[in-house]
Amino acid sequence: MSKEDLQPNNTEALQKVNLGGWEFNYLNREVEFPKAAIDSVKASLLRWPSAFPKENTWVQNNYGLPSIMIRVDAAVNDGNLFLYEIEERPAGIGIAYMLNADFKDRLDTIRSTWPEFDVLVSSERKGTDDFLWANVVNQANGNPVLIRAEPEESQFHHLEPQSISSLLKKGHKGYGVDLGLWNHVTSHEQLDWSVPFVIKPLQGSKTRNVFIWHPEKLPGSHTKTKITNAISENLGGMYVQPFCEPSKIEINHMDFWLLHRVYFGYNLLANEWQFLGGLWNARPNLKIHGASDAVFGPIKEGK
Repeated sequence: MSKEDLQPNNTEALQKVNLGGWEFNYLNREVEFPKAAIDSVKASLLRWPSAFPKENTWVQNNYGLPSIMIRVDAAVNDGNLFLYEIEERPAGIGIAYMLNADFKDRLDTIRSTWPEFDVLVSSERKGTDDFLWANVVNQANGNPVLIRAEPEESQFHHLEPQSISSLLKKGHKGYGVDLGLWNHVTSHEQLDWSVPFVIKPLQGSKTRNVFIWHPEKLPGSHTKTKITNAISENLGGMYVQPFCEPSKIEINHMDFWLLHRVYFGYNLLANEWQFLGGLWNARPNLKIHGASDAVFGPIKEGK
């Protein structure tokens, strides 16, 4: 599918998108991210840099930050924000750049405060959308660089001083303890099975090793055995987060659970985090991510 084919239209028909190895459905229905939720995220982002492990990166050494752009995955129910996670090296920027005109304008504005940088993508990655919004290179040339590679890919470690985001600490979740989002557990005996919760690894991304427990066994939740085994197999334990059911959206007469995936960029001139917008992500399954049955749509700033 070409770039032109992906331009938003004014219909509510689902569009099938296959881009950079990702396939999903797009619905041009705007969902608001309330102003109060934006303010709440900004308050958390003031505390987040000191809670995230420090690395010898360009952005850390120059600005004391883990990254110059983040994505918040959150639920908004009755105007109240529940923060699931802060992604310090988020994917999906290119897709949001193409499908959400407001996001594109905001990103272009804040990017004017950033240095010229490149994106370096590991050959191990199955798909990327970075070519839609940034300059993708095969090797670093001295510019600051956004590195799309897993922490264990040691061939990229020498580029740490040029990185504008995380590298070795990619997906590190220790910050959530300091921010009060989750707690550390080392045994299934520490879990309260009478209430829903989410188990996640100490470090990781892309919903790997993320398990949902729900006593009502809702679609996308996991069994006690699965969760018990996961904790036993993850040396050092895991994190447990209270479960907040996402809001729902009706699509083609079906209920989908909806996740807000909202980006914030750091304005290097104003020294502040700024709301960029993003995309909502919905599935008929509690484990919401970019699967083939997922639906995406544009998020706009609310009142």
